[in-house]
Amino acid sequence: MLHIDSTSVGKRGAIMEKARRSRRSKLWYILLIVPFIGTMFPSLYASATPTLWGFPYFYWYQMVWVLISAIITYVVYRATKEA
Repeated sequence: MLHIDSTSVGKRGAIMEKARRSRRSKLWYILLIVPFIGTMFPSLYASATPTLWGFPYFYWYQMVWVLISAIITYVVYRATKEA
């Protein structure tokens, strides 16, 4: 007759759950690629118009990406932070 110890089953389940969470948390890092892609091709946004508060498009586009990058970094940090 096979006897299964409940503590070993609990440990195995905890290890599997931790591995599952680890895989899910790694997917959040893909989100960090978005700002890179948004600023990778300056030729697409290198123009003076439209202006925003007197700033040419080239500059305010990059400033918007700074804000978006900060928000994305915060979201990824919070999502992957160990409790």
